Amino acid sequence: MSRLFVVTDRRLVAGDFLTHLKKIISAQPQALILREKDLSFSAYFSLVDQLAPLCRAACVQLILNWRAPVIRYPGTYVQLPFAVAKDQPVGTPFAVSVHRPDEIRILNESSTLYFLLGNIFETSCKPGKAAAGLDFLARCVQLTDKPVIAIGGITPERVPAVLSTGAAGYAVRSPLMTADDPTSLIQLFHQFEQ
Repeated sequence: MSRLFVVTDRRLVAGDFLTHLKKIISAQPQALILREKDLSFSAYFSLVDQLAPLCRAACVQLILNWRAPVIRYPGTYVQLPFAVAKDQPVGTPFAVSVHRPDEIRILNESSTLYFLLGNIFETSCKPGKAAAGLDFLARCVQLTDKPVIAIGGITPERVPAVLSTGAAGYAVRSPLMTADDPTSLIQLFHQFEQ
């Protein structure tokens, strides 16, 4: 099973966004994180309506990264920023993006499904922000029994080092949104997971 989480950003896609995502889904990453926060509620969920059956058919988990605290859609779950996640009621499952060990400690006993932790390497997504590094990732993995997904500057060649820290998976945004052939790139990522 793939350990790749794909993070969307339609502003980086040269052609039709939905067509691009269909190619990505067909290559079967573990999950697709739909991160289009600037869309209106109706436009976002129109996109979810189109993607959910495709993800279900390909056995790809669809994760909704939305600015509202808790939204429900069959077969999906929500990923929240730490500031919102820390106030969620017990028993409400969610994923959370974190950047510091204390954030993991605070949510360790919550209903968190996984921690998305970054940025591990320097990345164009956060220009000027120093990379946290693999040692940081390994220390954070040791803080929790919950899965930790690494994000930030991850290339296919870096996947073995990332997974050797004990991370459950890794997330990629820009390279897959800008790729002319995202299917081949996902296959390359998969090869480095072996």
